[in-house]
Amino acid sequence: MRTKIAVAVLGCLALASCGGSASTTGTWVLDVDATLGDATKKIDEQLAKMPEEGRKMAEPMMKAGLAMIKNIKFEIEMKSDGTATFEMSGMGDSSKATGTWEEKGGKITLRAKTVDGKPAEGDDKKEMVLTREGDKLVAEMGDGANKGKLVLKKK
Repeated sequence: MRTKIAVAVLGCLALASCGGSASTTGTWVLDVDATLGDATKKIDEQLAKMPEEGRKMAEPMMKAGLAMIKNIKFEIEMKSDGTATFEMSGMGDSSKATGTWEEKGGKITLRAKTVDGKPAEGDDKKEMVLTREGDKLVAEMGDGANKGKLVLKKK
């Protein structure tokens, strides 16, 4: 079930290890407009490369995927002691996690320890690395044609 949400936000399931700057601590939420803007641009680029018949079939599905992002809640609280909590919900599912975070060399690394009260396993154990873009935190997600950005803003 968590997989559905993760796909909708570009495969993002992870949490964090060990404190950082005061501007990093606090609660960060999905910036839907910025995330959708990047995803829309990527989809438009892919659609432009398709033959007309393929584009007519693919476009409604791709646009429906974008619409799902609008209903997703994605929130990370990074605490000054280096711990973090993570919550996401959408598409009839929800998940909560705990973990740690660390800020080094201009990058913030999040690591999951538990997901829904159980030790993190599989994809949930993957680190998520964020970089600053102005007042936003951005994670590069996916690869190849599926590469995109997950953008967070401070709550």
